[in-house]
Amino acid sequence: MEYWCVSKMKCSWLLFLMMIGSLIVCGIEGGCIQEERNALLQIKTSFIHSYVPSVDPLPSWVDDGGDCCDWERVNCNTTFRHVTDLSLRNMMGMPKRNLYEYDTCQRINWPLNISVFLHFKELTSLNLSRDCLDDGIVKTGLGRLSSLKKLQTLDLSDNSITNVIFPSLGALNSLRVLNLSSNELKGYFPALGMSLKNLEILDLFYNYMEGFDQISLLKKLKVLNLRWNGFNERFITSLSALPMLKSLDLNGNELSQWSFRVEELLHLTNLEELDLSGNKLNVTPNIQGKGRFSNECIGLSRLKKLKSISLGDNNFNKSIISCLSALPSLNTLDLSSNHLRGSFPIQGMF
Repeated sequence: MEYWCVSKMKCSWLLFLMMIGSLIVCGIEGGCIQEERNALLQIKTSFIHSYVPSVDPLPSWVDDGGDCCDWERVNCNTTFRHVTDLSLRNMMGMPKRNLYEYDTCQRINWPLNISVFLHFKELTSLNLSRDCLDDGIVKTGLGRLSSLKKLQTLDLSDNSITNVIFPSLGALNSLRVLNLSSNELKGYFPALGMSLKNLEILDLFYNYMEGFDQISLLKKLKVLNLRWNGFNERFITSLSALPMLKSLDLNGNELSQWSFRVEELLHLTNLEELDLSGNKLNVTPNIQGKGRFSNECIGLSRLKKLKSISLGDNNFNKSIISCLSALPSLNTLDLSSNHLRGSFPIQGMF
């Protein structure tokens, strides 16, 4: 008597392989996952029904049996062809920062059901910037994206999102990059650090923020962009709790009444880029010469990794130059639009 299987174990193994094979055949069509293809087509349908564009923004997104990994704005991994990177930036094709853009977003918004992204189990990066999104994304399941354990980058910049979004963001503990620039955020960034403990890059450019409840919880932060907000001198003291910070941008905030206290930055020993432009900072007479400022200049040498510093559009005079000469790694310096007079002391500067 002949047997196809030598043992029950081998039979079970053969059956298992056959099941896996049929799952692959059923789940992958045209080189990508069928479930993910359907979700992509659902996203396109949602956008077209909301905006009715004159030109198809996603011409390759067609259910014709082709490989959805080859569609524009989509990247997949090479093994199982899962979608890993999805960029839906500026779907309406709006020009950069003009009246037409704001008028369009006031007349129409994209009621995107954010839970549609739950179909992309391997998603690592999602870009939804400049899409006229509002707080509706919270109601449609933003917090549920926490089930996407590999999601590391989320870009929601250039939308109309308010502080309502913060509790949902707190659930996304896998994030390493979060871009919330150019929205309508106000006041204080709440204590989400326990959930966002892996965050390395945070961009809050062009909002109405004034501070953080517990910024010390974001210990892994390496890049912090706070340009064009309302942070004042009291916020600077809290930065010492960010030992890994490499880039800090405070351009265009409200530090104008702050006497430049260098010692508040000396704890940031990993800092490589610093922008304090547009704050009307100055070196007041009582801390020049042999006073406190002289001692602080000596302390600047502790910032051994600082390569770039921007101090443009302030009220500094020539005394700041000798202070900056204490920075051993400095190779880029911006002192435009200050009160510098006479010759520039190049010798010993670099």
